[in-house]
Amino acid sequence: MCEFSINWYLGTSIEFQELRIYTNQSLSFNTLISIVFCET
Repeated sequence: MCEFSINWYLGTSIEFQELRIYTNQSLSFNTLISIVFCET
């Protein structure tokens, strides 16, 4: 469920459009986002 929330948030937030592309290339950053979403 966390992954779905991340994809939805990064996919629908305009300020994260470029960031979403970056996360596809950065596993560490993507993992950081995952932790944030899962912990909250």
